Amino acid sequence: MISKIPHTHPKSHTQIMIAKKISIFKCYFINIILACLEILHVKIICKSTFRKK
Repeated sequence: MISKIPHTHPKSHTQIMIAKKISIFKCYFINIILACLEILHVKIICKSTFRKK
C-alpha cells in the first residue's frame, strides 16, 4: 500500500494542507458567527425585557 502512493506529487500534499487550513478556518469562522449571533440574541432579549418592564 505504501509503495503504491506516488511520492512525486507535492501539489496534492499542498492541496490537502490548504484544504485542512480552510476547514479549520471555516470552523473558527462559524464559531465566531454563532458567538456573535448569541450576543445579538441576548441583547434582543434584554431589550424586549426592558420594553416589557
